[in-house]
Amino acid sequence: MAKLEDQLAKLSQLQFENSTDTALNKANCQPLAKALKAASNHVVAKAAQLVGEHRLHELTDELVTAFNRLMTQPAKRDKGGNGLTELVKTLTLLGYQDADLFAKGSFHVQMEPVYGGKVDVADHMRGWCAQGLAQSSGADALTHIGRLLADPCPTTRKAAVQAVEISGRADVGLPLLNFKITEGDDDPQVIGQCVTAILHLTDGQGLDWIKPLMDHSDDAVIEQTLLAMGQSRHTGLSKILQDFYEQTLEADIQKATLLALAMLRTDESLGFLVDLVEDGSVRAAEQAIDSLSIYSYDSRLREKLIALCQERDDLYLKQKVQTAFGS
Repeated sequence: MAKLEDQLAKLSQLQFENSTDTALNKANCQPLAKALKAASNHVVAKAAQLVGEHRLHELTDELVTAFNRLMTQPAKRDKGGNGLTELVKTLTLLGYQDADLFAKGSFHVQMEPVYGGKVDVADHMRGWCAQGLAQSSGADALTHIGRLLADPCPTTRKAAVQAVEISGRADVGLPLLNFKITEGDDDPQVIGQCVTAILHLTDGQGLDWIKPLMDHSDDAVIEQTLLAMGQSRHTGLSKILQDFYEQTLEADIQKATLLALAMLRTDESLGFLVDLVEDGSVRAAEQAIDSLSIYSYDSRLREKLIALCQERDDLYLKQKVQTAFGS
């Protein structure tokens, strides 16, 4: 154990400069290359992490060699899966283009015992493989990514959706995402990620794909859909979200809708929220203030909201603004 701790400590003590093309960073390649050959997967993982953080492309071959070595006996050489995960993550960050490596990793499942059963420790690694495939030039990249959309692990499925988005291939990606939405998912965040990807691939025009999700039977799916719409920052969604807010009666869905409007950061959406504070019901005003709290740094907005609450002669709402924006 002491030897392992010493090896990790030495790696942590390496000094780097911001620029990747420096004598100091190049000098670190030798100890990092040695660490990538270590018997301990923890040392390999730490070395790979440093290579990725400092974009040391010179060590790409060593990363590939380490990946192939750990993949020969992963249950023995990479308990916990940290080594392979960091290696694939770093190769992805370095823009590695060999789709065959990522395809190989995308099939890897590593079940390890935990209290009460077993867990797959390769789920994050497969997710990084999906993203590596997306940026590679492999002809079958999206075929492998599509398979990962049905992976048993939600972490992998979410990463696979992100990979479809990263690929930029609307011609193939949109049918895959539509199928995933139609099929459904046990994790609402995966569906939310599908919405994000669709809006990106269609430049905000894929509303026909998304609108059915706003009437989903699972409130969690609706909330994730709304938040993804807000995060997209597409201005054309403001009116749709406003109309949806007016139609829904569920308090949690109303809150998510107003938060999505705040996240759009458009004059129209912010104006709608401010109007609710000015003359909406107490509940609507309270919800609007909560959503606008993401602008707690904006002193002018804070003063405007306080003034509106004073005009309403509503001490409760005024105090809520002060709490949300800071006294």
